[in-house]
Amino acid sequence: GSKTLWLGLFFAAMPLGQALGMATGGAMSDCGPVDIFGWQAPSWRMVFLLEGCLMLPLSALCWILPTAINSKAQGIDNTSNPIGIPEPMYQPHEALLALLRNSTWLLVVLGFSAYTFVLGAIAFWGPTLVTEPPLGMAPSTGASTFGLVTAVCGVVGTAAGGMLNDYCGGGTKRALRQVALSMTLSFPLGLLAFHTSSHGLFFTLLAMVQLLLFNTQAPVNAVLLDCVGTTLRN
Repeated sequence: GSKTLWLGLFFAAMPLGQALGMATGGAMSDCGPVDIFGWQAPSWRMVFLLEGCLMLPLSALCWILPTAINSKAQGIDNTSNPIGIPEPMYQPHEALLALLRNSTWLLVVLGFSAYTFVLGAIAFWGPTLVTEPPLGMAPSTGASTFGLVTAVCGVVGTAAGGMLNDYCGGGTKRALRQVALSMTLSFPLGLLAFHTSSHGLFFTLLAMVQLLLFNTQAPVNAVLLDCVGTTLRN
């Protein structure tokens, strides 16, 4: 099935949005101030205004979305309970304790926290990095290029990671092997990228690193759901 792919694409939406924001903001940074109903503002702030206009109809759609897609399957975990035995309900503190006792869930969450830390640092410091020595790119060009590379690699890497996991048959063990291999390979490539002065080599290495990083989005989220019962997922 394509469950892993769709999970990865959903959870990749935030870093992809950040990347598109970097690219758009960088492209507009060289423009002069814009007049918004008599209010002078930097041109890059138009991104926020346009985003708000786009989000209004999308937010309104949330009011009419169904609250349950498959009500017959609620409360039953057909993976961990093939005979369809309903799982017990948990109080919030009981659910937290149950999750903390789940070694797979706990280790994956800790690893995913480190991954999020790295991805956040790349998103925050990346545009600044390319404008300083030894790369020394113009701010608008550097931010736009960095954002576009991140956005493209986010879509391609996430989709490839989900399809690869589904192709290999899914499962927690296969997904964790895929994540471990991707993270391990991305580390030396990232170190090389930070020590090059060539624009072409830097963005090539950056693309490879981000493809490997985003490759983990889908299998990680699939593991987090598969390693716990239906009641804890809800």
